[in-house]
Amino acid sequence: MTLRDARKRLGLTQEQLATITGVGQTTISQLETGGADRPAWDVVGRLSAALGVAPEEIWPLSMSVAGPKSKIKV
Repeated sequence: MTLRDARKRLGLTQEQLATITGVGQTTISQLETGGADRPAWDVVGRLSAALGVAPEEIWPLSMSVAGPKSKIKV
C-alpha cells in the first residue's frame, strides 16, 4: 500500500491530511510522487497514525529514512 492509496482509501485530499497531521501538503505530495527520498520518522509516524496503518505500510523499512535532522520540512 502506498501513502496515496492509504489517503484515498479514507477519502482524504492531500490538504486534509496535511491539516490533520501538521505535515505540509508539499511534503505529502513529494512523498507520494517520489520527490522526497528521506522523510523523518516522525513525519512517517504522524501520517501512518492519521491513516490508521503501520508506518512500514506507507514507507517500507527498506527505503531510506532520515533521523531527527530531516531535510524535509513540515
